[in-house]
Amino acid sequence: MLASAVLNNQRNSTTGLLPNQALLGYDITLNLDLVSSVINETAEERVKLIEQQQAQVTAALNETAE
Repeated sequence: MLASAVLNNQRNSTTGLLPNQALLGYDITLNLDLVSSVINETAEERVKLIEQQQAQVTAALNETAE
């Protein structure tokens, strides 16, 4: 649930909108300070991998759109 909220709160370079803005019609604010911290190296590594892959996918989509 949190992962999808964070993903949908990333600004789209093509539309300039957040997916939440496009879907809901307004911007939501995420308060990540309320999320409890977890010390889990495997989870942290997975998050870093996902962030890298997301950046690669975004770059590929932007390149294709141009």
